[in-house]
Amino acid sequence: MEIAAAPGCLTFHGIDTFHGETRAPLTVDVAKVEGGGLRSLLSFRTVANGRSDGAVVEGAAFETGFYELLVHVGDYYAGLGVALPMPPFVTEVPLRFGIANPRERHHIAFLFGPWSYAYYRGS
Repeated sequence: MEIAAAPGCLTFHGIDTFHGETRAPLTVDVAKVEGGGLRSLLSFRTVANGRSDGAVVEGAAFETGFYELLVHVGDYYAGLGVALPMPPFVTEVPLRFGIANPRERHHIAFLFGPWSYAYYRGS
């Protein structure tokens, strides 16, 4: 008897390195890269710990290809009332990545501050 593989998914965790924790919702726009452009899929706000509230994209909607997460870092810090120079150095951060196997879980860990950011595929 063959066991079907579980459908894959995309999850997200934003970590505010300036404060050492994510204190407020972080807005993220999700799009699929198609034909040189972007097809908007959805927008979400992280929950209290900076994580997506479950899977962002999953099942049949999660396909092989390139994706972009647009993370609204400037709005996050403005919402906290952090005094930053105008214009701020980091505002909207596009994270582009490829999905080769949509049957696997892909967790995007995003570390950010007012002057830098990094991201990687976490576990």
